[in-house]
Amino acid sequence: MAALIGKVRQTTWLLPHVLRGFIQSLPKANKKNGMDLFHRNTTVTFRTIAFTVRDQSSSKIKIPSSKKTAEKSSSKKRKKKSANKNETQSTVTSKQSRNDMDESMSITDGLEATKEYGTESLNSSLSNTETHTLKVWVLDGQGRWVRRNVQSSSFDEASTDIGKDFQTNRPQVKQIWSIPNVYRSSEVQTFISEAQGSVLIHCYPDTCYHLIAMCERLGTVSRAVIVNRKTVLVTYENASDVTKMISEVNKNPNTFNMMQLEKRVFKVTKKTLRKATNQEPKCQNVNELSQTNLYEKLKNKNLGDQMRVLGERGGNITDRQRVWFFITQCIQDIVDLTHPDHQVLPFGSVVNGFTTENSDLDLVVVKEGHNKKDEGIKLLMKIHTALKRLHSYKNINPILNARIPIIKFHHPVTGVHGDISYGNNTGINASIYLNAISVFSPSVVPFILTVKQWATHYVNWFPQKFVFTALALFYLQQCQVIPPVGSLKIEPEPSLGSRKWECDVGVSPEDLLYGYFKFYGQFDFHHNEICLETGTVIPKRVFFDNKIVNPFTNGEINSYEDIICRLNEDSISGIQSSMKESLRVLTNSPNSFILGKRRNL
Repeated sequence: MAALIGKVRQTTWLLPHVLRGFIQSLPKANKKNGMDLFHRNTTVTFRTIAFTVRDQSSSKIKIPSSKKTAEKSSSKKRKKKSANKNETQSTVTSKQSRNDMDESMSITDGLEATKEYGTESLNSSLSNTETHTLKVWVLDGQGRWVRRNVQSSSFDEASTDIGKDFQTNRPQVKQIWSIPNVYRSSEVQTFISEAQGSVLIHCYPDTCYHLIAMCERLGTVSRAVIVNRKTVLVTYENASDVTKMISEVNKNPNTFNMMQLEKRVFKVTKKTLRKATNQEPKCQNVNELSQTNLYEKLKNKNLGDQMRVLGERGGNITDRQRVWFFITQCIQDIVDLTHPDHQVLPFGSVVNGFTTENSDLDLVVVKEGHNKKDEGIKLLMKIHTALKRLHSYKNINPILNARIPIIKFHHPVTGVHGDISYGNNTGINASIYLNAISVFSPSVVPFILTVKQWATHYVNWFPQKFVFTALALFYLQQCQVIPPVGSLKIEPEPSLGSRKWECDVGVSPEDLLYGYFKFYGQFDFHHNEICLETGTVIPKRVFFDNKIVNPFTNGEINSYEDIICRLNEDSISGIQSSMKESLRVLTNSPNSFILGKRRNL
């Protein structure tokens, strides 16, 4: 009993020391830069910090300190406050004369203004949730940037209010250029109609041509794409022939020696197919998919020619696009079973003009006037269940807690990796805009594809690769190669009187690449942000991170679509370091810049 009492006393005596050590081990605030380095997901209440940009009428940024620090250094603070009191008053007095002018400062004046940040400790209890004031840059009704006080008790709440203010008060662009809707183009409509009349058949090696001849018994084959030695994509002239083939195979499985795996996918069951079909196919439009040896095309060329070779990759993969649209139609068949009023559309690099052989297939399920996230998750779960039952899809991984819920999948027969999302209208709008931008100058596609490859192989630690595409688009706006996104308007129908953008700036892709790394290697991300909407550099709207606002939302305020990315201090430092190093390599050995990662080509 005495020993037990002794252990209890010892534990009681150690408890304050353990708690004191835990508090001391918590991250500190970076007083040098005036930044909060606490983890964003921390749930400890006393870490809630209010930041205030110091101007002429405010004092300093206030950061609460722990009880231990306040008790231990109370005597030192009195001495420091008395010593610095005169200095603080003189600083405020010297700037007092510019109060009114700074409150209505325009964007040009704001870029030249010096932003100073400071820190000051303040005692705070664990349950303190009082409202604080944030002074931030916002847009007024005339599209001018002014500073305004925002009352908020948390950073996320203030950030949401600022984002809504930006979406509501978008600046009006005087010059408007019309762009076509790529989804209504004849090329995309042809891909969709061909996918509706196509079937994918698994066969045995070197029997693809005999299989095409057998398929011609049921209808006229207009095109055939041999995906590999054991798979062929057969397209009929009439989509009704697909229904006829499904009916005949199910009625006479022994005659056609095939079994149905899913609605448009079949598999040959006997190896005697070659003997049963000795005739050659009548269709002459038969192509085979092949993987390009990019390294062989790039070696012994200068940087400019290498970039142009990368830009030409998208113009020679029409048959691969047919495979992507066929998989889109297969997902559409799954959605039609439960939601026939929804449509599955591809977006991203498949349709935006920046396509490569290794592009992923990004799909979105949409319904006009319907974009509820909760209902979308239910539909995605049904799609996930259906894909699990089919043998054509592997590595099915639902990621429903993401900013935009998706289902990742792999189609091993065709080698296609894809994502399925719901209601992502921003992705569709971005595809339309980027497809129009891709033809504004012959240097756009080579430059963007080179930047995408650089981001994949040189900045592979950063997960959001589209950020670098957004940075590249803003740089093109600075070079007057493309207009601001806010000045582009999607025309519902082609019109002869619509005004088209014509680029009058002749700049080579390699010059754009040099300028890209130099521009962002010196860009002041600590005080400024980029605005793709207006194509201008703007003051930083919030203090604690750097936002890249999505310009493709068409004014729709959506909490998971209005921001492309939030860059913190560590990300900005890593990105700029990579760009400075890439500029050094590009300057010293330009012809080996792309081939330096030839193992990934």
